[in-house]
Amino acid sequence: MKIEKADERAVIQILRGIAIVLVVIHHVMKCFSLSNELNTLLTIINTVHVVVFFVISGWLFEKKKCKYRKNGIFLFLKKKFCQLIVPYTTFSFSFAILIWLGSHIEVLKQATLALAKGRVKSLVQIIVDIVLYRNVYYESLWFVYAMFFLMALMFLLYDDRFVRLPFVISMLLLATFIKSYAWMLIDLERWTILNNTIMYFPWMLFGRLLYTRLHNGFVVKWNIVAIAALVLSMCIIRWYYIDLKCFMGLYARAIWQGLEFLAIRLSFLALVLALSKWLIITDKYKPIEYIGDMSYDIYLIHNPWIVSTLSIILKNRVTIPLAIVIGTIMTIVISVTVINVIKCYLNPIYKVYFGKI
Repeated sequence: MKIEKADERAVIQILRGIAIVLVVIHHVMKCFSLSNELNTLLTIINTVHVVVFFVISGWLFEKKKCKYRKNGIFLFLKKKFCQLIVPYTTFSFSFAILIWLGSHIEVLKQATLALAKGRVKSLVQIIVDIVLYRNVYYESLWFVYAMFFLMALMFLLYDDRFVRLPFVISMLLLATFIKSYAWMLIDLERWTILNNTIMYFPWMLFGRLLYTRLHNGFVVKWNIVAIAALVLSMCIIRWYYIDLKCFMGLYARAIWQGLEFLAIRLSFLALVLALSKWLIITDKYKPIEYIGDMSYDIYLIHNPWIVSTLSIILKNRVTIPLAIVIGTIMTIVISVTVINVIKCYLNPIYKVYFGKI
């Protein structure tokens, strides 16, 4: 089974579609009190979904890097600022202003305090926290903030030596080691952008490496797919049934789990590539490709605006697994509908909020 060069756009959009569906599932699941089994599933989903976006971004950067280099770093950063930082700022500020306004309207005050978990800020605090990404209301937008810094870093690491296999592998292993043991020196989780920049930097390099090796098409080998499925299955089984605390010390457990996350991500990427080609061959890819086309817009608008509202409606009305399924489907449908309405009737606002200026 070969992925041809002509399949490139469809494969990328399918991958984006799969990734954004997993992102939505993740955010919907976080709204409910989960069993241990569902919590484990949430951890696995959280391990793989955003990696796909960073790998794709690395692929596309490598594809266009000569054009970027020719235009210069100023135009490159200006374009990425409009695509990434402007949406981050506008969505974050809009949500924060709604919280601020609600806290000053008596009839809305109680509901607003509940939504903001008691954190009502002054206008100055809102602006400072958005700029520094500190105590923000709109936490899921770390992705676009980190992506901007990583894109700037990719431009500086333009040279082909940074996409050679030994360097990329060493960066993947180094990031795994840092994530496994950095907590001894610093609480990286407090520094969200730094934490995620370290975590996803090697995956953008990996996407660039894939482009250099595979952009003219490549064969999906079934033995590799089978090995990936086996590795992923074994990791999932381990997560569900084997507690490492029973036979590993703290430090050994930390690096084991880091390497396990790496194996899960690599296996997942191999499997979704194979799935993408199968969907193309069977001509069943159009719905997920359409979702992939709108994945960035869905990412920006779905959480917390739509997800939170749906979770409140669904909570205690149906079982949690059913609520997750319904919530995911409805979040995507409502997001796409709202985006299309804004695009059609409020196009200038759409261009600003969704980075199309």
